[in-house]
Parts: sequence; C-alpha cells; structure tokens
Amino acid sequence: MMILLSGLIIGIMKAAKLREREAALLEWQKMLLRFKTEINFSARNMSELIGACQEYSFCRLAALKPEFLMNPTLAMKKAGEEILTSSKDQSLYRDFTAELGVSHTEGQLEHIELYTGLVNANLQEAKTEVLQKSRLYMALGGFSAVTICMLVI
Repeated sequence: MMILLSGLIIGIMKAAKLREREAALLEWQKMLLRFKTEINFSARNMSELIGACQEYSFCRLAALKPEFLMNPTLAMKKAGEEILTSSKDQSLYRDFTAELGVSHTEGQLEHIELYTGLVNANLQEAKTEVLQKSRLYMALGGFSAVTICMLVI
C-alpha cells in the first residue's frame, strides 16, 4: 500500500510543478499589465515602480534583495530566476529585465507589449502541458507503483 501511495504522490508532485509554472507565468503576465499602467500614468523610477507593485511575488522578492536600492533591475532579474523554474521562462525573463527601465516611456511601453505577447505564448504552452501531462504523470505514478507491487509480491 505504501508503494502504491508513493507512486501516486510522485505523479502528483510532477503535476504540481506544471501548475506552478503556469501560476508563475500568469502572475508575470498580470505584473506586465500593471507595469504598463504604472508607466503610462506615472513618472516613477524603477525602484518606485517595483515598490508600488508589491502584490506580485517578483516585486516582493526583488525588494528584499540587498542590491535593490542600487540596482532594482538586477534585483528583479534575480527574483525571476528564483520564481521561474523552466529554463525557457528564465531566459525570457532575463531578456525582459535586461531592457527594463533603460529607455524612455514609449520604449518601455513597447518593450512591455512585446514581452506580454511572448509571456502569453509561454503561458498557453504551460496550460497545454498542464492539461495533457498532469493526468499522464499521475497515471504513470500509479501504474509504476502497481508494477512494483506486483514484482514484490
């Protein structure tokens, strides 16, 4: 019975990682929309912008980094590397933060618009993976556990 449960738990854990990726990308997408609004209607610098968006874990974690006051963009980059688990998402986030706060208002809005589209594509991919693979992982975990039980008996 313990072997069966352990197989199912492993499958559930793998499925949970897929859902975590989806949740992180969804939060990033919402943060981009908030950044776009803040940049459009206020003239804040990067540290003030990040401070105003503390409802997002990216911004909360960045604000806790020791380099936040001197280099808020670097703090955002490091926060994203901790939150995002997929190397594809991390690479996209690094590219996003590399240009964050570098140009004028219009340039920043275009930059955020570009990355909103790219994040949407990754988010759709993550949603598809959750739908297709989460049940598969749980089934494989259960099947593996039943196979091991049969071999032991």
